[in-house]
Amino acid sequence: MADIELPRPFAFDEFYAMLKKYVNDPKAREALANYDAEAIEGRGQLDDSSTSSELAYDADGIFQQIGWSILVSHGWPIYYDMIQSTGQNHELQMEFLSAAGNFRSIAKLLIRGRKEDDLPRWLREGDTFPDKNFDIYDPASVLRLLRMWSEKHPRHQPYTLTASESAQSPD
Repeated sequence: MADIELPRPFAFDEFYAMLKKYVNDPKAREALANYDAEAIEGRGQLDDSSTSSELAYDADGIFQQIGWSILVSHGWPIYYDMIQSTGQNHELQMEFLSAAGNFRSIAKLLIRGRKEDDLPRWLREGDTFPDKNFDIYDPASVLRLLRMWSEKHPRHQPYTLTASESAQSPD
């Protein structure tokens, strides 16, 4: 296999367009709603087969597949190719998976919004954010979310903010 590197971080405008595509995808929204319903009923902890359902696994898988396909459409390798190409380089593999996970988590927070308060504590993506009123149709709102996300999760971001984007004061 050829050497593989982590793709370049996306500039805000491109990442914002990617998030809009993800958040507005009806299949992604349905998958997340199905997963959340299972989690609320106590059947969503995927790392514990005794407390998870097949529906939760399927819904989570669909949500992940949609997110990865958006990343692929912007230059990332296909998931299988990434796994094969990283081989024994588990650190690089984890960088890919962590960056993709951050992309999914940000999309989840934008889809769920205030509904996140109804979820079990272990499932909340933005539990420590005082304001969850982010709007995917307002670039300034999404930029505010990304600034907060970058502070809380400084490693393995799939996006980059310019100095002026990072320095803007919160609304």
